[in-house]
Amino acid sequence: MAVEGGVEVTLVDSDVERFDPTRAPDVDVHAPIEERRPGGLGLHLIRRMVDSIEYQYSDATRQGRITFRKTAAGPTARAE
Repeated sequence: MAVEGGVEVTLVDSDVERFDPTRAPDVDVHAPIEERRPGGLGLHLIRRMVDSIEYQYSDATRQGRITFRKTAAGPTARAE
């Protein structure tokens, strides 16, 4: 979806387990490779590329919805 000065993308995944990427821990990219556990670098990359990430999950339908937003202006505070 077009948003002022940028874009918003929503990915919907059906019949999945709950996984909230907004609560996943940050990866220590400065740790030596021998001390790292596999996983998390994709989330690290996405977090650095977008302004915001939102997550919703429906237990009833086992459907996850992730929304990414990127604007030229960068992150802004959103009213709840």
